[in-house]
Amino acid sequence: MKPSLFFGTRAISPAIATIILVAVILVVAVSSAFYYTIVVVAYSSFEGVEVRNVKVYPVDNLEQSTNNVLKGAGWKVSITLKNTGTKQATITSVLLNGKPLDAYERIAVFDGTGYAKTSQVSITITS
Repeated sequence: MKPSLFFGTRAISPAIATIILVAVILVVAVSSAFYYTIVVVAYSSFEGVEVRNVKVYPVDNLEQSTNNVLKGAGWKVSITLKNTGTKQATITSVLLNGKPLDAYERIAVFDGTGYAKTSQVSITITS
């Protein structure tokens, strides 16, 4: 019978083996905890837009306030929104009585900086 290659050599002590095993387990546990934290944060973010306030009032002349987007009398609708989600939300279209704003005549949208035609609306609300 051929003698073993490791015959007569010494093994590491049980204390050192335990320390190495615990260190490997801690590294695996910490790295998997970081990984799963990132996965949960990435998949649990959402957009949530809350309508805080709506005001509708007639205006005699829209020419001054809308930079000539509309001319003449009409209605001014003021809507205050708040993003209650964890991600940034972008509003690209608005429905009024279940119809898109393009279905109505004489409507312009103020996006925070100026008035725009309804087909050009893109309002971003940060969380």
